[in-house]
Amino acid sequence: MTAVKSSGGAWIGLLCNIWWNIWARECSKSRHIGSDRHVSKHVEEVERPESQSGVEHAVVIPVLVRTNRSLTQFERAVQSVRRILKDDEVLIVVDDGSPTQFQKPIQASCSWPKIILLRHCPNVGPASARNTAMDWCRANRSEIKTVCFLDADCVVPDANWCAAHRAQQKKLPGIACGRTISLNPERWVSIYHDVFGTLNGRMLEDENNLLYGTTCNMSIHFDALPDGFRFDQLFATPAFEDVEFCVRARKAGPTNSITFVSEAVVKHDYSTDVLGLIEQFWRYGQGHHRMLEVHPEYDTWLAVSSPMSNFSVKKKPSD
Repeated sequence: MTAVKSSGGAWIGLLCNIWWNIWARECSKSRHIGSDRHVSKHVEEVERPESQSGVEHAVVIPVLVRTNRSLTQFERAVQSVRRILKDDEVLIVVDDGSPTQFQKPIQASCSWPKIILLRHCPNVGPASARNTAMDWCRANRSEIKTVCFLDADCVVPDANWCAAHRAQQKKLPGIACGRTISLNPERWVSIYHDVFGTLNGRMLEDENNLLYGTTCNMSIHFDALPDGFRFDQLFATPAFEDVEFCVRARKAGPTNSITFVSEAVVKHDYSTDVLGLIEQFWRYGQGHHRMLEVHPEYDTWLAVSSPMSNFSVKKKPSD
């Protein structure tokens, strides 16, 4: 029975993947997005440990809590990171304009010696939230050289997650993407994501590295990126802001490789209903159009890349 369900889910996933490509193409024909890169925001430092001596690495979680379910997801994500942080690591949470009724619970989850809580007013999107965290690292802790990005609806199941990313950054500084699997693998929507490796990035056939990584499970090394390198804040929804970041980094220089770290595993709590999947496709369609405006060559690179299915990824491509 399980095999039948999995097979059916895979076929549904395949149809959804085809439909998404059609949807994205239509969005690219009909939508226009402006080019002004200025985003106005106020940043408040809510929680900050008294001592951060010796900190060399940061984990960053942007969050926008609008429902009790998203609050539960966030609290679970924070707990999963808290239990693995080492002495030279901190967690930076950026509350991206959550409604007032959720601000105290968010702060309560962040009242811990190794967590920095920054708050936006108003909500300006995950790209800007990650920029806020990166700016904080550059301004306050010059010795922080590596950052891991995680989403608020993810869980870190393995105590070696940070260590795997940091080891890869030591070996080859730049951008690294870990392996993201479903938190609920028995759901058909989750099967779709696992079949197509939605959040694993895409492997370039001729280079043995990724076209892009995804910020639900990605790390960067500041020294390998141009000074002040940031996310494009016009990608205001959680779609393609990480793709654009990676493609722009690749274009900035040949040393900016994007590697895949299969040992750095994260579990993602995907939306498990059809409406959630449709909303995700809509965001992808908008982001894809904006991506082609900024990087017209993106589709050419996409055509010579392949998905990193969780059913075929066993070890790092370089092994």
